[in-house]
Amino acid sequence: MKCTRMNGVVTQSGGLDYYAKLWFTVTVAVEDGAYRYRLDHFRFESDTSRPYLHSTEGPIERFIFKAPANRILRDITEAKARAVKLTAMGFIGNLRVNME
Repeated sequence: MKCTRMNGVVTQSGGLDYYAKLWFTVTVAVEDGAYRYRLDHFRFESDTSRPYLHSTEGPIERFIFKAPANRILRDITEAKARAVKLTAMGFIGNLRVNME
């Protein structure tokens, strides 16, 4: 089974909230009573239905695999990396419970 999933994420930095949609692909394979899963193709999309101050678009790599010299951008980048991790871990936790 393969599907695309979207989660709304809010990242906070410097007392400000940044809204984005986090899209990712989920693949689950079940065979002989066991399952494997894979989450990949993570990408951000600005949430135009909510106010936002910092544009977030595209694959997550350019947001989480860099360390901007600017402290404010670095804080925002770190907050987005945490949001990706928390979203993925929450999804995996729910998947494990539902697969039992």
